[in-house]
Amino acid sequence: MIHSKFSLFLLTFMSWYDSCVSCSAPEPGLPGTDAPATEEPDPVDTGDENTGNPPPPPCDFPEIEPNDWPDEADAIETELWACGVLAPDAGSEGSESAIDCVAFTAPETGWLSMWARGEDIGSYANLQMNVTMNRATAAQFIGTVQHSPGTSDPRVTIPVEAGDVIDVAMSAENFAGTDQQLWEFLPTILKEAPVYWNVLEDEDNSDPGANDVNADATQVLVSGDSVYGVLGQGDAADVFLFDVPAGGGTIEVDVEAYDAGSPIDARLALLRDSIDDPGSLETVRSNDNGREADLAPDPRIVHDTTTGGVWRVRVTNVGTFASAYHWYVLHVNVTTGDGDSGAP
Repeated sequence: MIHSKFSLFLLTFMSWYDSCVSCSAPEPGLPGTDAPATEEPDPVDTGDENTGNPPPPPCDFPEIEPNDWPDEADAIETELWACGVLAPDAGSEGSESAIDCVAFTAPETGWLSMWARGEDIGSYANLQMNVTMNRATAAQFIGTVQHSPGTSDPRVTIPVEAGDVIDVAMSAENFAGTDQQLWEFLPTILKEAPVYWNVLEDEDNSDPGANDVNADATQVLVSGDSVYGVLGQGDAADVFLFDVPAGGGTIEVDVEAYDAGSPIDARLALLRDSIDDPGSLETVRSNDNGREADLAPDPRIVHDTTTGGVWRVRVTNVGTFASAYHWYVLHVNVTTGDGDSGAP
């Protein structure tokens, strides 16, 4: 049974999640302008054993208890490490919660990467991060991040605006704590976007479900397009159209998201009404992500077809949460038998 204090904590997060269905993430512009470079932090003084100076702290921002609630979060800064240990005997009556919270402000507009280390430093903690975005007076729960490619340590990358306040609650996945469950945390502003795109999703912000189903898809992509999209609250899916020349060819569609730090858990489907049998669909699906997503890339489909005409590609998010920060980039390429890419 989850400790009552954690239950209240989770309810607090869910209330944040429901409180801002209209919040929107900053819409990224097309590539070409590098974000301002960040300065490297000054080296930490290592002390002097001969003079009796005390040893340096274990990180730039050692945790200060109590910090197990968002309103008690330790204030930290980007580009600097925070560290701590999940409370010993957490969950027992009268003990501290095995949740440690930090908060910081985005110093500039750009892409923010957040990384919590446990496994990578030999800790017993199987860490997860609960991330909440605070913009002006509104808060939006982005989701729970449990792992990243190649490690059980969580990492997430999202677009931010200068002045955004981000709350991060760290815990073990089983919500227990011991004095061996160390953690380190680093938020940093990237010098450039983690992905490339040349098209933005064309979606009516007043009707976020406008392109959720096949019949409502209106945005037409061409071979070579890389479209930046968001599967936010109210979005069941994003569906795009593209053309395959008469006689067919090779279709390649793939998503960049999880591998670049997005909190999305993407699924991909390719659909086309059959010319020979109008009542049937030629459908291919890719479901690579999931709990073991560090062992599998973002979904990708390569499909040979003899069916030309208008095809549809459908991106869905099967994750537990959705927000305006659940971004992806969809790449579309069509190659015909004569080597033509299908681009105009």
